[in-house]
Formats: sequence, structure tokens, C-alpha cells
Amino acid sequence: WTEAKSNDPAAVMRLEKGKGFFEITKLEDELTDYYLKARVKEQAENLKQKGSSPSEVKSASIHSVSSAYYITYSQDSETNIISFFTYQGVSYSFISKSVGEAAFKDLAYFFRKPGEKIEVKKPKPAPKKKKTVKKEQRDTTFDEFLSTSTTGAFLVAVETGKDDFSSSTGAAGTVLVDDGSKQMDEARDQAKKWLSDVAARTSGAAGESYIKRAPLNRYLAAVLAAFWIVFSFVFRKIGAGIPNPKMTPYPQEVPPDFFFPFIITRVSTFRETMFQIITRQRQILSGYYNHESSPFLFFGVFGIFYLHLVWSFSDFVSPGLVSGIMLSLPLGKFVASVPELPFLFLLAWGAFKKMKSVEKLVIQDSQTNLVMEVGKGKDCYAVLRDGKGKDVARLHKRGTAMERQWHFSDLDNQVAFTIIDEHPKLFIASKFLGVQGGGLRSRYGIFVDGKRAGFLFVDSHSAEGFQIHLEFGYERVAHQAQILAALLYIISREKERSFLSL
Repeated sequence: WTEAKSNDPAAVMRLEKGKGFFEITKLEDELTDYYLKARVKEQAENLKQKGSSPSEVKSASIHSVSSAYYITYSQDSETNIISFFTYQGVSYSFISKSVGEAAFKDLAYFFRKPGEKIEVKKPKPAPKKKKTVKKEQRDTTFDEFLSTSTTGAFLVAVETGKDDFSSSTGAAGTVLVDDGSKQMDEARDQAKKWLSDVAARTSGAAGESYIKRAPLNRYLAAVLAAFWIVFSFVFRKIGAGIPNPKMTPYPQEVPPDFFFPFIITRVSTFRETMFQIITRQRQILSGYYNHESSPFLFFGVFGIFYLHLVWSFSDFVSPGLVSGIMLSLPLGKFVASVPELPFLFLLAWGAFKKMKSVEKLVIQDSQTNLVMEVGKGKDCYAVLRDGKGKDVARLHKRGTAMERQWHFSDLDNQVAFTIIDEHPKLFIASKFLGVQGGGLRSRYGIFVDGKRAGFLFVDSHSAEGFQIHLEFGYERVAHQAQILAALLYIISREKERSFLSL
């Protein structure tokens, strides 16, 4: 091989030998494996259009630290090779004529920069197996097992246990059983007496509150509870029967800047909802949505609900039981008149905090750098801001309770895509029945010009885990972080929860 001058100023090496040659050219951009393969495939398509039959894309190792992707093809009975590779942050192209595939692999393996030394790792010697020496075990003879000392110790233990058992099952045991029966009878009598005393407090003028109050009829409460249980089973079965949409499988090789699907785990507390987000490239993002008013609203509403539930069902035990307990408290008549008062205070404080607080969704990267922020807008459902706080997009809510949808638009109000609740009946049912362990979770779809572009993948048996999928080819419809933020904000603000939890 002799060094020759190339007509390409970007060429870093050209060697010739007879009719054969190879040439290595430096590229302007550093290319990842995906784009290296794309360049090779592009060359293969060009060769096919010219009538050649190139091979499939292959790879050759560059002394185990990188890979060169190449194709081979025949022209004039000669083997030619086209290859692209990246080495130490610089990308190169390789073309050759009359260079065999084995020779190319040798060239690729020992490719290096001037002065760089390549050390081939020596294989580690196989560890020597340790010899295990088996110890001889002598079987115990039958005579040794029935020796006098062993038999004697066994007989002593049996006799001792027999005496202890006899003493523990004598007359003393009968006395213990009799005492237990008497204690149970006494406890039952005391409970009846206490219930009678409580009921007596509700009789006469002394047992009347300032405002006469009565619980919901106990039988009506039982019927409502039965209906709730039945409808819970019915709608949970309906939710489990709704499959996730099907989509075209992702190609084996996608660009490194395609981050779907997002795998998300949600952790909900009283004050905030947190999200752990894993991208296709195994990058980890985090998000949280604050709702400081929730504890006060939650305990306020649930306190009133369970107060009336216990009040109604206590009449099955003893009529007037809860009323009598309230009247026996200090300021009993006032307490019995407005038993919901402490919970109403919690509700009022929670409503005040909800008006004053700013609820927003924040998404950060693994270094806690701000990626996206979403909050309520003055003239729209929500405003999306980038990591620098600049407005980048808006969400507009449209439709009714049975046609829930949100338009994602840019700052010029050009709609890029629409998020649609595809099964709104589940959301309505969740307002009465709760999320039912994930069975009544809303099913959101992403649509572009009426065609499905993505969807929320949910597990009907999990209330906190889900995925966001997008069809390959729609990743340019909007910034992928904005698509993620829009869906997470809707999920957080439109959470599937009953009226009781507000």
C-alpha cells in the first residue's frame, strides 16, 4: 500500500495498491450509532437505485471501544465497502475498492490516532477449582441409640411432662372457665345499662337539643350503602373490560431524541402529588403538583359523611345512641344541635386556602433543573412555560361532561393536537364511587386532525402506574416535554375522585 493524495480536502488518509484503494474522510458532525446506520442505509438505497445489490448493514469492532457500520457490494467483480464510524468524538466515512471484508475488519480494529497505543486485554485465567475433602461420617448403631443414658433421659422427660399436664387440667381449669363466663355476663350487663342511660338522656325536655336533629333513616342508609357496593362492582367490571388502544410497534431503531413511551409512577399525599418519570433512554425526570388545601377539604367532607353514617347505623344498636353521647358532652345541647360545626370550620379554611394558593405542575430533570411548568391561565384552562419561565403553549378546555376534551395550541392559538377523554362515563362514575383501585381511571387519547397520535396506557388494577405512548412520526407535532406536561397537568387537576374527597 502506498499513500496517495485525495481530491477531497476533508480526506485524512488515502492508500492505493494496484487497482484497489481505500479512503477515510472526516465528517463535520459527530454522529451517534443511529445516524451512522442511517447514513449507511442511505448509501445502500442509492446503490439499489443504480442496480447494485448491497449487503445488509454490518458492524466491525474498533478495538472494542467503538463500532464501524458498513455494507459490501460487488462492482466489476471487485468487492467494495462503504462504512461510517465515530471514534473519540469524531465521525468518519470509509470507502474502498478491491478490499476484502476480512481486510476491512482488520483495518477497523486497529484504527487509531497518531501516537495512540492500543493494548489488547489478555484473557483472565480461569479460576482453579478447589478440591473438597469429604469427611467420613460414621452411622450410629442401633445399640448406641438405645443406650441406657439416652433411654433414661427420655423416660424422665415423658414422666415430667405427664405430671405437668395432669396438674394443669385439674379443678383449677374449671374455676378459670367459670370466672370467664361470669366476667362476660357482667360486661354484657354493664353495656346494656350504659345504653339505657344514654337513651334516657334523649327523653324529656332535658334531652332535647336547641335545634331538633335526627339522622337519616337507618334502613334508607342501608339501602344506599348496598347500592354503592353493587354499582362499585358493576363499574369496576366495565372499566376492566375497556382495553388500551393498539398502536403501531415502534421501529427497532428510533432517533435518540425520541423519548416515548414515558413510564410514570404517581405517589399521592394529602399536600401534593409526585411523579417519577422514566424516558425511553432511561433518563429520570420528576414532577409534582401541589394542593395544600386538600387535607382540610378532605377531613371536612369525610368527617360530615362518616358522622351521619355512624349516626344512622347506630340506631340498629340502640335508637338515640349518638344523640345521647353528644348530649352527655359539655355544652351537649349545642353540640347535638350542630354536630357538623368542627368539620364546617375545616371546610371553610380549606376553601380559603384553595382560593389563595397557586396550584401548578412542575417537571424537573435529574439535576433538579426546571424543564416545564404548567398553571392556570386567566383566559384559558392552563398555560405551559419552559424552564426559563417563558410562555410556550396553552390548553383550552372544550365540550361537556360527556365530551371532555382539551385543545393544545401555540401562542397564536393554532391547535397542534387535542386530548380527549374517550370514556367519560368512567370519570362521572368516579365522582360517586371513587377510583376503585384503578378500575375507574380516565382513558385519555391524543388526536391530530381526528387521527389517534397517542394515548394514556393504564392498568385497571393499579391506581398509580401508567404510561404515555405516542405514535412514531408524530413526535414533531409539539415539543415532547410539552406533551408530557399537558397530560400530567390534566391528570392532576381532573383527578378521578369522589365528591367526598373534593
